[in-house]
Amino acid sequence: MRIPDEKVQEIREAVNIVDVVSQHVLLKQRGRTFVGLCPFHQEKTPSFTVDPVRGFYHCFGCNAGGDAFSFVMKMENVGFPEAVKSLAERAGIPLPVSDGNEARSREIEDLYRANQLAMEFFRFSLWQTDEGRRARQYILGRGFDRKTLDAFQVGYSPDRWDGLLSKAESAGLPAAVLHRAGLAVPRKEGGGYYDRFRGRLMFPVLNSSGRPVGFGGRLLAASDQSPKYINTSESPVYQKSRILYGLFHGKAGIRREDRALLVEGYTDMMRMAQAGFDNAVASSGTALTEGQVRLLSQYGRNVTLVFDGDSAGLAAALRGIDVVLAGGLHADVAVLPKGLDPDVFLLKQGAEAMRHILENSMSFIDFRLSRIRERTGIASSRDKAEAARTLLATVSKIRDPVERQLTVKDVAEKLDIQEDLLMRELPHPAPVPQQRSLPPAPEPAVPGKREKAEAGLVAFLLSGGRAWAGLAFSAVPPDRFEGRETGSLYRVLHGEYEAGRWPDAASLLDRFRDDEKTAAVLARLASEEGENASKLSRFGLDCVLRLIEQDHRQILESLHKKMKTADPAERDELTKEWVQIRKTLENAKVELDSEWKKIVEF
Repeated sequence: MRIPDEKVQEIREAVNIVDVVSQHVLLKQRGRTFVGLCPFHQEKTPSFTVDPVRGFYHCFGCNAGGDAFSFVMKMENVGFPEAVKSLAERAGIPLPVSDGNEARSREIEDLYRANQLAMEFFRFSLWQTDEGRRARQYILGRGFDRKTLDAFQVGYSPDRWDGLLSKAESAGLPAAVLHRAGLAVPRKEGGGYYDRFRGRLMFPVLNSSGRPVGFGGRLLAASDQSPKYINTSESPVYQKSRILYGLFHGKAGIRREDRALLVEGYTDMMRMAQAGFDNAVASSGTALTEGQVRLLSQYGRNVTLVFDGDSAGLAAALRGIDVVLAGGLHADVAVLPKGLDPDVFLLKQGAEAMRHILENSMSFIDFRLSRIRERTGIASSRDKAEAARTLLATVSKIRDPVERQLTVKDVAEKLDIQEDLLMRELPHPAPVPQQRSLPPAPEPAVPGKREKAEAGLVAFLLSGGRAWAGLAFSAVPPDRFEGRETGSLYRVLHGEYEAGRWPDAASLLDRFRDDEKTAAVLARLASEEGENASKLSRFGLDCVLRLIEQDHRQILESLHKKMKTADPAERDELTKEWVQIRKTLENAKVELDSEWKKIVEF
């Protein structure tokens, strides 16, 4: 679909890029900009910068960059039209569109549409149908109030083979789309599909922007034939290892507290939220993954694992500790009484009792020690040595070297073992785990003098150098630019200047929406601090003079090489040519300097 340029500009002016990015990244103000950990690659020190004035973001680690539209496209894996639509809805701006042929964007949007339709259908089935009465009685009977159930969009899937399929057909949504979204299953015989979820209480899984991407379905009664829970199969919009149930509801609380309360199941999360713990999230009953921890790291630095005190819950906590630490976050553990998960504990003992449990949560070292004492004890020297090795294996997951050493000191004191001995036994930290979605930052290339000058000239023109553009283009024609990205930007600026126009950085970015590298370079150059007119002019002139000199230097160096092998007569001619070119260069620099200064006095 094509969106009018003026509408894109209206939306761009209406949204605050800091608010948009803050939905996914924990930002802190630093001067006029905001910084945080980049959501697009692994890093320990913030290099991700957001400029609210210019409306750009840029990561100095992986070179990602762009505007609010670019950010939504990259975070949500959607095309430009979908990003515009999302931000338009956020800003309350109606969006007239015309059809186009963008297959990938349409496929993603169809999946979102299928999940949205399913969520609305399941909610209607729960609250508005006779068949949903049993499910209503069940969930309300468990002590969940209507406000909480509405907030989490809980629903019910009718116990029919084609309930959702029939609804989708009437809405013009093909069954194949439901299949790709994990909502329908192909029949083994006869062709066609049937509903994946039947006769189950439905928990929509929202992404961090609040859009439904999948579902978990719970049986209302135990069954020997069907599993208690089934989940949506993975799709382009839903990868279980990279999403947390309830994050959309809990991210504001996590930011505020700088802490996430991690529980296991859907009802655990909902009960925590209903009891006032608005910084809780759930791993949806699956083992905690690196991708989920990476997602949490965008909102806070601390994680408290809140698990049942039975063997399964304690084992999950032990596994979770290592994953949290490996993700660069701090971990502690709140252990509930045996047999009570957060849902049941809160229902029976209430919020104050939970608050007491959380306030007395254990550090991961104390938790592991308590488990060792319960299982084997630490009576003998052998027991103590084994306990030390177990603890050191976990300590080695800590990425920060200072924190790692301080934690070794804590272990030494608790076990009464010399710290230097433990440091020698400490396993080497495992390399930071990587996922395709969050690669390590590339090694920064060291820019050469010409590359710096070309980038500087583009930055100068973007920062207020339009008055000098004619001189710059005459002195450095666009075909002399060697950089791919800076050359593309420079040629567009030249073309616009020749046509009597001058684009700002935002509209220039729209031209390079499909060229991620050039868009990132533009975002970086547009976000650089500007100078006052005098200093800005001097900077632009220096860049142009550097490029002119380098062009002439290449010719002079070529002549110099020829002189070494030329005969005396030819060498004299080459020397004269060398001197003439050198004189031409100096005259050009003097003339340009004079013309440049006429525009603004230094």
